[in-house]
Amino acid sequence: MAKFISTCIVLALATQNDWEVHQVDIKNVYLNAKLTEMIYMRQPPGFMTPGNEGQVYCLFKALYGLKQAGHCWYQ
Repeated sequence: MAKFISTCIVLALATQNDWEVHQVDIKNVYLNAKLTEMIYMRQPPGFMTPGNEGQVYCLFKALYGLKQAGHCWYQ
């Protein structure tokens, strides 16, 4: 979650010093954000147990890819 100006500065320094730049996607950045509303999700494929296929999860913390995750993390 870098600001645009920070990204520009890092890229300018990399250009001046002939550094290699790599992209990193950190998928657990939102895992500590507590949700303030009730959100339910279906069980992901591979995690279903026989006889419990119709159950859902109630989320207490944000997950990567959840629409509310960025807002919750920022708060």
